[in-house]
Amino acid sequence: MQKRRGNGKIAEADNLPDELYSELVDLMYTSWPSLVIILIAFAVTGAITAVRNDDMVLTAITVIGVSVAAGRILLSWYYLRRKGDHDRNATARRERHYAIGGWTFSLCIGAIGARTFYFDDVFSQMIVVTMTLSYELGMIVRVAVRPKVARVQFVLSHFPIGIMCFTHGDFYYEVLGAIYIIYLIGGFQLIAHLHTTILDRLIARHRLRQAAFFDVLTKLPNRRHLYEHLEHCLRQPQQVTVLYLDLDKFKPVNDTFGHEAGDRLLCRAAEALAQETVTDGFVARLGGDEFVIVAAPHCDEVAIDALAERICRRLNTPFDLEEGTVAIGASIGIASGQGARIDATALLRNADFALYQAKRSRATFHRFDPRETPPARPTSVSSARIQAAASAR
Repeated sequence: MQKRRGNGKIAEADNLPDELYSELVDLMYTSWPSLVIILIAFAVTGAITAVRNDDMVLTAITVIGVSVAAGRILLSWYYLRRKGDHDRNATARRERHYAIGGWTFSLCIGAIGARTFYFDDVFSQMIVVTMTLSYELGMIVRVAVRPKVARVQFVLSHFPIGIMCFTHGDFYYEVLGAIYIIYLIGGFQLIAHLHTTILDRLIARHRLRQAAFFDVLTKLPNRRHLYEHLEHCLRQPQQVTVLYLDLDKFKPVNDTFGHEAGDRLLCRAAEALAQETVTDGFVARLGGDEFVIVAAPHCDEVAIDALAERICRRLNTPFDLEEGTVAIGASIGIASGQGARIDATALLRNADFALYQAKRSRATFHRFDPRETPPARPTSVSSARIQAAASAR
């Protein structure tokens, strides 16, 4: 990722969240119509210069460039259909594929420019320079979100014509070469400016989303995020399982050591839950000392029971706080359902009822049985919050 230092310079660093990194890379793929336009412009320019100068090298460069441009358009369509995948390795792969395609096409533009300036056809040189500058302007606007990719593309397309101007031997061509160098410096400055502007806006939007979808204290997804995730899962054909959890003996800790100690304990518990569910589920804080885990699709009933046992065992381990060592525990209610038969509110209500049964029977966890009819009214304060949250949405 990119990091802007205090002196305004851009440094390469992997310090941005995966979601922001993915969004920056996806932005490069969203403007595929401009790729179609530059393909047409390149094909027409290459054909004219090849015919006017009767040169097979220009013909070959044109064919290669058109092929690369067509491949980039197809790649953009393919990745746009997969937009939203925030896996860091997948995002790096998308960026790498874009960079290879962009650098190769820029090399073709630079090659056709250098080859055209090998001849003394001023008209061919004029349309090549026009096509190159137009491509570079569009490329900078489109690719500045990833400065390294943009800078290499810019150099590969821009530098060959500048070199040919300086080696031409004519004073006016040398002036044109100097202008090209100045344009190169200005292009680098524009890339840095656009990247900073776009990145600042994305970071601001990301922070707003964090405030809306993540718990301020524990940094876990909040109730709103949980409902959106659950609704997404329930639209899938697989069965969805939730584990509704609350901390045992939390209130005595909060009353004895104070709210600050209680907050620290909640953060430690949230960290433990996140570690235990890193591959097996989505964990959110519903409120107070209550958490909900949405099991990953690959988890069967045995794996879910093992996850519940592992969580209870982890939370039964005493926590060392500044105020001293505290021992708590956890009770878990488990419920499953499919989207065609149940909604997010009902599924959470079933899990909350199973949690109530677990506490009543003093078991560590209890699985909801459809034969057990949840009461029409909330069984606990948490159920009331579930209904209130659903109504608010």
